[in-house]
Amino acid sequence: MNTLTLLLQAAAGQQAAPGGGLTFWLMIILMFVVMYLFMIRPQRKQQKELEKFRNELKKGDKVVTAGGIYGVVDEIKERSVLIKVDGDVKLRVDKNSIVRDYSDTNAAESSVKRGYVFLICLLLSFSVWLIHNLSQPYSDVVSVPVVAVSNIEGRAQRSAGACNVVARCRATGFTLLQLRRSSRHRDKVIEIGAADFTHQQGDQFSIDAEDLHKYATQIFGESVSIESFASRSFLFRFTAENYRKVPIKPVSSVSFRPQYMPLSQMQFSPDSVVLYADPARLEGIERVLTRPIVHSDLRKSVHGMVKLEPIAGVRMSDEKVAYSLEVTRFVELSGQVKVELRNVPAGRHFSAYPSSVSVRLDCTFPMQENPLDAITLYVDYREFASSLTGRCVVHCDALPEGVLSMQIDPQVCDCVENVSER
Repeated sequence: MNTLTLLLQAAAGQQAAPGGGLTFWLMIILMFVVMYLFMIRPQRKQQKELEKFRNELKKGDKVVTAGGIYGVVDEIKERSVLIKVDGDVKLRVDKNSIVRDYSDTNAAESSVKRGYVFLICLLLSFSVWLIHNLSQPYSDVVSVPVVAVSNIEGRAQRSAGACNVVARCRATGFTLLQLRRSSRHRDKVIEIGAADFTHQQGDQFSIDAEDLHKYATQIFGESVSIESFASRSFLFRFTAENYRKVPIKPVSSVSFRPQYMPLSQMQFSPDSVVLYADPARLEGIERVLTRPIVHSDLRKSVHGMVKLEPIAGVRMSDEKVAYSLEVTRFVELSGQVKVELRNVPAGRHFSAYPSSVSVRLDCTFPMQENPLDAITLYVDYREFASSLTGRCVVHCDALPEGVLSMQIDPQVCDCVENVSER
């Protein structure tokens, strides 16, 4: 598409644009204003100066007739003038055919100046017309070379070569011309999500026109609306690269207010990153560290983004990740809980000392009921039978809902077995 194409479209569809008629007439009025200031007004001024000159003629003034005869005024009457042409030759001419003799002034310069004024007026008029037409909306097919940047696992971050994205666009003539000119000189580099690509074969990955529509603003510009794409899908080529997937290790310093604690460990999204480098460089890299995460005196959950520590000579799939740490308020409960005996064979007398232990619970706040009543602790006879010392660990079936942590004291009971006599 070029300027001529746009002007032809303008001539064919001037009335199609909403409000185009009003804009057109405003441009016409502006053009006439320019013509008046640069053509009509100077001509009127020149005409008045000529009439003043004719009314103020006096003997001895140099004049030129409309026929191009030069002379000097010798006698003036109401409607005619007697001019001396050469020697004793005299002519009587009509007064309205007399103009000023500019032979003593720079007449050529004055004529050139008038020509420049006319040319400027003509150029301004054409510019007004051209600006008006290029300001109208048009529809045309535009092709933009696009280089995709994406984090496809195991692939180069940047596509090899550009894919020509062809679409029918609607925008002003200025925008379309600028888009066409810019697409000839450089490729558009667009970041596209890996989830939008579909692997075809080899190094070929495709993206549907529907998914590509999300990136239309980055490709064609904000002032361009896409009417349709020329193809249902577009192919990009991402070459394979050596890679390794490793977990993220947090570097953090976190403290909490009294009676506040974390519900779980700090979570990351994603919780791992893909590293790209030579195999020898990737060997030995087991994890990626975060930049320090520092929070103090926490009493509520925190969320944020943290950068990853770069590794020289290695490209990472993500430069920063999201982290979250859930914080809750807790209350501390203490009490004595009886230790049950389990899996004791018939005819065996099995005892554990102490028969009850001290339990301390950290529970979420507020609590609906006392969790000490729902805790079941026990020692297992089978563990006693296989031990050498007769000491057994105190176990818990499951922590009740709302219990964050539990401490048992003592954690081990001394167990005794008495065999009954028959």
